[in-house]
Amino acid sequence: MLALALKLLWIPYLMRNILANSLSFFNNWSQCILFASFLTSCSVGPEYHAPSKQSIQTPNVWNSHGQAIAYRQGDIKALAWWEKFHDPQLNQLMNEALANNNDLQSAMGSELEAKAAFQSVKMGWVPNFSFGGIGVSGIITNSSLTLPSNRTVNLLNDPQNYHGYNVGFIPNYTLNAFAQIKQTEIAKLSFEAKKQIMNAVRLSVVSQVAASYFSLLGFKEQLCIQKQMLSELKALKNYTEIQYHQGSVSSINVAELEEYIDKLHSQIPLTEHNIVMVSNALRTLTNKNPGAIVTGKRFSEISPNSVIPANLPSKVLENRPDVAMAEYQLKINNANIGLIKSEFFPLISLTGGATSVSFALESIFKGNLWAGQLEGAVPLLNLSLYSDIDKAKGGYYAAYYNYIGTIRRAFEQVDNALSQQSSLNQSFKDQKKALNQNLYLYKMTKSQYNNGAISYADTLFSQLSISESRLMMNGTKIQQMSNLVSVYQALGGGYQAHKQLTKVKNLGGDYDVE
Repeated sequence: MLALALKLLWIPYLMRNILANSLSFFNNWSQCILFASFLTSCSVGPEYHAPSKQSIQTPNVWNSHGQAIAYRQGDIKALAWWEKFHDPQLNQLMNEALANNNDLQSAMGSELEAKAAFQSVKMGWVPNFSFGGIGVSGIITNSSLTLPSNRTVNLLNDPQNYHGYNVGFIPNYTLNAFAQIKQTEIAKLSFEAKKQIMNAVRLSVVSQVAASYFSLLGFKEQLCIQKQMLSELKALKNYTEIQYHQGSVSSINVAELEEYIDKLHSQIPLTEHNIVMVSNALRTLTNKNPGAIVTGKRFSEISPNSVIPANLPSKVLENRPDVAMAEYQLKINNANIGLIKSEFFPLISLTGGATSVSFALESIFKGNLWAGQLEGAVPLLNLSLYSDIDKAKGGYYAAYYNYIGTIRRAFEQVDNALSQQSSLNQSFKDQKKALNQNLYLYKMTKSQYNNGAISYADTLFSQLSISESRLMMNGTKIQQMSNLVSVYQALGGGYQAHKQLTKVKNLGGDYDVE
């Protein structure tokens, strides 16, 4: 009980003096500002430098050629390139996806979470305060007590009652200033990296909507051509059967046509299934249940010409979210080295009380007390920190080459997409030339049939050749449009267009976020 009494009486006085003297520096605002400026000017760990151009060796020109359209300077990531097709239905679907897509909303939640984490780390400079109170009451016996006034009280013969209370705000503060600076830097970089994840999701959604819509138009056109071919084949088969019964042709001709009809007939359900799948994909991208999609223009009215910019500088790849994310990760790993090194710096711990305290020892002492504590510690021996620094350097090394590899893959993807587009464009031109030739032959064949020079079967075969050419061209065009989307995705184009459409939604109740 004597030890308890001594703590109650002497320790508060001692800690009050220590803490008051230690905190006197911070009572001067000019010195506080000077101290803060000193901390922010200090650098712990290596300063970040972006990889040099020599290490990346950015190409001046692309390996693929074939597009003659000059690149117009502008912000390609904010370019709503799909609007160049002037299809209102495509534009509507894109806007609905940007506003309602679930993956986008999930990415936005992650971004808000990272933003809140950043704000939380920034608040690490501010002490934690608690509000509370306590009351004590008891009796001291079997000892003696010498007060500061040199007055001795015999507690054995004269037991003393004591009582008191403590109520108010109690701060708690532990800080490594250099670690706090690095933690704030890392949290900010992590927040910026989350923004790039959001951009990557937007880019993916834009690409999926455009690719799915073009595929839907292509499959609908393909279905029309297949049904037309089926009708033409059935007419040719009927005429061939008549010739067979007349003895003009053999049964082999009829059997070959039946095989062709069965083969084409089996492909139609697959095309119809593709239409259903692509329609459902578009419905899912716009956060709707499966169902049909109303299209705008016909596929034949859509042209990929004059849509892809050419002579693009490799600098546009800085727009790609994956490239930006790789560099942010490199910056985070660089900051981690400084965070580990900051563990060698002093740790300051402050506890005290902005409180109202009253203590009374009956017949002896009455007064107010104040308690607080300020501590500082510097690590003297922690060999594991050296291993942690080596580990952080290894992480930076891995992030460095991941960044270089990401840029290399970006160059590869863009060049491959441009090369494939050039190849598909050439194939489409050749197929269109073949179609024009078939149209000319059909015109000549029909004229010869009208003059009695050839049979009706020859005109049917010529007409069927036209449909086959159109079906082949349609398949190539589907690849063209799909690859066009890949070009813009590889360039990081369009993900910032109409970004105001993606907003935080109201969940209601305790789940609302700002």
